[in-house]
Amino acid sequence: MYYQGQLVVYFSDQRQNSTHSQLLDHETSTDGVTWSAPVNDVVYASQAARPGMTTVAQMNNSKWILTYELCQTTGGSCPVYYKISTDPLNFNAVAGQQILPTDGSHPCCQPYVAWTPSGGANGTIVVSAGGQTPLLINTAGGASGSWQSEDSNAPYGYSRSLMVMPDGGTVMTMSGGSHDSTSLNPVQWAFDNVAPSVSSGARYTLANSSSGLDLAIGGGSTADGAAAIQWSATGGVERKWVIARQPDAYFTITNVNSGKVLGIAGAATANGAVAQQQTPIAGSSTQEWSVVKGTDGTFTITNRKSNLPLEDPSFSTANGTGMDQWTDNGGSNQHWTLTQTALPALTTGQFALENGLGKYLEIPAGSTAAGTQADQFWYANQGWHLWAFVAVAGGFEIVNSHSGLALTDEYTGGSSVVVDQQPATASSKQLWSLVPSGSTYLVKNSSTGRYLATAAASSADGAPTVSWTATGGPEQAWTIQRIN
Repeated sequence: MYYQGQLVVYFSDQRQNSTHSQLLDHETSTDGVTWSAPVNDVVYASQAARPGMTTVAQMNNSKWILTYELCQTTGGSCPVYYKISTDPLNFNAVAGQQILPTDGSHPCCQPYVAWTPSGGANGTIVVSAGGQTPLLINTAGGASGSWQSEDSNAPYGYSRSLMVMPDGGTVMTMSGGSHDSTSLNPVQWAFDNVAPSVSSGARYTLANSSSGLDLAIGGGSTADGAAAIQWSATGGVERKWVIARQPDAYFTITNVNSGKVLGIAGAATANGAVAQQQTPIAGSSTQEWSVVKGTDGTFTITNRKSNLPLEDPSFSTANGTGMDQWTDNGGSNQHWTLTQTALPALTTGQFALENGLGKYLEIPAGSTAAGTQADQFWYANQGWHLWAFVAVAGGFEIVNSHSGLALTDEYTGGSSVVVDQQPATASSKQLWSLVPSGSTYLVKNSSTGRYLATAAASSADGAPTVSWTATGGPEQAWTIQRIN
């Protein structure tokens, strides 16, 4: 990696075999020709101890995480360990900790680590372990008791690699198959949803975190080349935008008034190049953006071609100031607050329903049995965590993407308040509407007039889903996020 003017190479070193079967080192160079002496990153006193397979990722708060496997001559296993340091050139000063998820598993072998700022105040650490299919997730800054196992869409494989996608909430996992296979292994990939992101196809306002003013098109112009400016909130469509994921995983940002997309004038890559609206060109790198949620809840919007973020130049607070791009400086003038003003088209794509408790509507254990009561879980990455909206007269059926069964309110006026899944029949107890409630929605049943809720407002994984009268509580406040 590149760090403070140096190329840093991390590697496994067997050259001191008489005292160390293997240890983990790094060397640095400022010119790629002359290299420093090896510096230890992971070393154990026992000759039999064999740490291996370093990967390193930068986190927030000037911290870095290193993962490795720790193999020994006895035991026949290579459990996954990690270190977190404020200095990526001094990991040896930090003691290694084993990754022990809350499900009681002991992940083994060939770890690979990535970090995304999405997912909360500490961002999200994602670790792949070659000895298992699930990913290892930590949203507590690497706290040892806070690792969780998340089912992955990628198959088991030796030393699976991870890459964070331009939404900041998705990782691509690459797998080359088993280490011990005697035949050719297909290279396979999959996307895993590890943190909330923007809802593809939804309308948003984009307020600059420094000025508090909204991104807009000057004068509501529909002309090519009209400047992207900042302006006080007026409610006009010239300051509303549709953020839509593209096939390459980047986003276009389309002005609702003009139908034109946000781009950089002249496809420039220089600091200070101005932002403007342009006629869409499919696949144009200067018209595509990464849109990544940060640890403070705001977003950075970075041009795909220049790799420079959209900003309010010089922290201006004036209406009409033209927006440009500039080297990432971490300033509030390069951060944006996104407020959803309209849902995407509900009848295409898959959706996660997140309540105000931070949990997702699901069918437990991926059951396909009719009558299984819905509940809540801590992530949304599998088909049984995702839902399709099917338009029927008067509202929607909400159909589980894994089972194909429809969300059903079983309330009959007695003690039963169960919401479960049943074969879709277009009955009124399977008919739901979305009622705006601030920045979230109440999910209302047509037959009972009751609202989708988590029982007793519990924040526990597995807490059952029920229907209830309106409470105004977080257990009934749902964010509807389209996940492609």
